[in-house]
Amino acid sequence: MSHKKFKILHIITHLELGGAQKTTLRIIQGLNQQVFEIHLLTSPFGYLVKELHKIEGVKFKLIPALRRELNLLNDIIAFLIMLHYIRKNQFDIVHTHSPKAGFLGRWSAKLAGVPHIIHTVHGFPFYDKENFFLRWLYILAEKLTAGMTSLFIVVCESDRIKGVSARIGSKEKYVLIREGIEINRDKIPSPNISRDRLGIADYSHLIGMVACLKAQKAPLDFVKMAYLVKQRFSKAKFALVGGGPLYGKVERLVKKLNLENNLFIFGWREDACELISLFDIFVLTSVWEGLPLVILEAMALKKPIVATKVDGIKELIKDGENGFLIEPGDYSGFAQKVILLLEDENLRKKISESDNSKILSQFNLDLMVKQTENLYLNLMEGGNVH
Repeated sequence: MSHKKFKILHIITHLELGGAQKTTLRIIQGLNQQVFEIHLLTSPFGYLVKELHKIEGVKFKLIPALRRELNLLNDIIAFLIMLHYIRKNQFDIVHTHSPKAGFLGRWSAKLAGVPHIIHTVHGFPFYDKENFFLRWLYILAEKLTAGMTSLFIVVCESDRIKGVSARIGSKEKYVLIREGIEINRDKIPSPNISRDRLGIADYSHLIGMVACLKAQKAPLDFVKMAYLVKQRFSKAKFALVGGGPLYGKVERLVKKLNLENNLFIFGWREDACELISLFDIFVLTSVWEGLPLVILEAMALKKPIVATKVDGIKELIKDGENGFLIEPGDYSGFAQKVILLLEDENLRKKISESDNSKILSQFNLDLMVKQTENLYLNLMEGGNVH
């Protein structure tokens, strides 16, 4: 006798090549399709949309009106499409990701009468130095939506603390599920990629960052840091891997600072891990984060890391031990630590050889999927989700 499958809907704004997006696809790909009927709503924009088409057994709908930018007309259209889709399919759980999809998706799920609504916080989109009005608006939107949210999944303790401190739901609503990574170090670096193929001489130091080129990641700070480092190491090379809305601004700043022969923008790449394996130093200049998968990937590849002292990054990097932490926006501080690492090969080696195995063991892909499945089942059966 066949049992009725539980119907699960995931909603995410864009499927760009980022940590939240990769995590969402890994979850829907890994869920047991004998138990769950899996759906996804997202926009048609993003590098990973083509990966969605490859996942067998997952039903999805692309919503062109679902945009990251605030636009009343598009937002209403996206909301109505979500509401119709949810009512039509009568889901047991709606699970949202990212701020815009989280807001529209949870409200549409509530109005459609969905019994269980989950939101994963891949980093709350507000931070201390943000414009006061925007910060207030984000927190207000989250507070208004928290009441209809059955559970918040956080990927790091920092987001649990931030959410509870901002009175976005009670602490009992928060559940920690670490994101998972999977790196086959035997296949990295690939013989198909090398510094020569990238046009970077082997004798040059290579400092790189993998990130979407958007305000959250502060790619302009990376460019400014590169300019300062170049004053001390004229042959140093810099790699920015990623695309996004600030691509044009980054290109213009590179030209303005005469860095065309030193800083290379590679756009979106599926082989980002292989590129990281070629870096001498990995940098991340984000102004806020959840728990960035790219830091875990750099750690797994034993790269010295210089990153901002924010949110989940602080749970991974111990300043001066397995990397360096810098305040957001302090590109001069970034340059100083990068120069220190370039000047001191022994320090570079010491940090890159730090034993991160205990940290990395917490971020298992199969464990993440299993914990998510158990959460769904416990929630629907009225059991303990903690």
